[in-house]
Amino acid sequence: MALKLSISIIQMDVKNDVEEDIKKSREFLGRAASRGSKFVILPELWLCGYANNLQEIARRYYDEVTTNLTEFAARHDLYVIGSIPTTSNGKKRGAAAVRNTAHLIGPEGMVGTYDKVHLIKIMGEDKIFQPGNKWKVFHTKYADVGIVICYDLRFPGLTRILTVNGARMIVVPSAWPYPRIQAYRHLMVARAIENQLFMVSSNRVGQDKKFSYFGHSMVVDPMGEIIMEGDENETLLTCELDFSKIDEVRQMLPCLKERRKLYDKFLD
Repeated sequence: MALKLSISIIQMDVKNDVEEDIKKSREFLGRAASRGSKFVILPELWLCGYANNLQEIARRYYDEVTTNLTEFAARHDLYVIGSIPTTSNGKKRGAAAVRNTAHLIGPEGMVGTYDKVHLIKIMGEDKIFQPGNKWKVFHTKYADVGIVICYDLRFPGLTRILTVNGARMIVVPSAWPYPRIQAYRHLMVARAIENQLFMVSSNRVGQDKKFSYFGHSMVVDPMGEIIMEGDENETLLTCELDFSKIDEVRQMLPCLKERRKLYDKFLD
């Protein structure tokens, strides 16, 4: 495992035009690779946003997108994380057929996937997607990684279980809209402090028919310090993570080791 790691966050406006969004993401990915990044993070639903025809998009573009990303990751020896709509059964109709799925794709191919567990009703996600019901820590040659998606950030039990199972970095592909910018920023910091690891979020910008998205993609270190943050514009953010800081912080204040488990049975 690497002690120091360069990562890039793609903060992009998603136009609900698949071909345009693919072209834009490809340009950003190329720039990230040229900077020597080993992880590149895309926003939630970077392929199409909350398009009306998610099931059709999932069927038509899944193989193309994942194949292209796999070839790109192998060529540049890096990992790509971002979420797109997927469907596990092409014959199934309706919301239950579509999931909001984050992919971790690396030089070795598809490392794994995570389906968004918590669906936010005020944005109508419960009418669009089927929720996931599994979590996983993904092992890569550079770092052990957990993934949650956007609204999942509000549920500390999910990031905690990833932490106690070995995650050193938790990645959050996001589409947080106004006016919840302070909630997003504070939750990112809180999750980093309580779990003493790196929190990395790519949050989209722009707007769709219902919402405006504020960006402010960020990286928070194990002490809760924001070491990189975007504004409200499209941008590529790059920084270096020093994973030795996780061990330093946990040694200085071993709250994870000192956590008592008497209340765990009362958690969902």
